[in-house]
Amino acid sequence: MGDRNVKLELGHLVLNIKSLDVSVPFYRNVLGMRLRRRGKVDGRQMAFLSFGSKDHDIALLEVGASAHPQDETRAGLRHVAFRLSDRIEQLRAFKNHLDVLGITPRRTSEHRTSWSIYIQDPDGIELEVYVDSETPVWDAGGEIEVTNPQIHLD
Repeated sequence: MGDRNVKLELGHLVLNIKSLDVSVPFYRNVLGMRLRRRGKVDGRQMAFLSFGSKDHDIALLEVGASAHPQDETRAGLRHVAFRLSDRIEQLRAFKNHLDVLGITPRRTSEHRTSWSIYIQDPDGIELEVYVDSETPVWDAGGEIEVTNPQIHLD
């Protein structure tokens, strides 16, 4: 961008989902989001959810039951990551929350910069919930090869 004083930040995400009746309770109960409003946009049902500081962080667009599931081999969104905090204890508490809800994580990972739990929403969209590691490594240049060993949170 020409003006170096311009700083972009992510405003919100819009996710295509099969059913608002299934997805809205998931995002409310699992991630603790608040339903701000539901409505129609261009004839399609939508729901707008927030963590509290913005009007909405995620909008869910209902595309119908015949929508194709997520495919990890296609170009496009790989996953959506939500930062919980910088304390591993809070990630353990989130794992306990998932246990109570009967949700089994797809995997857990220790990255160089964070510890993560990966789950899927009802439409197969992968969601990462993470905490920053105690000594994050931010390498602005160069390439690294990353391995992501599993972490145990029980």
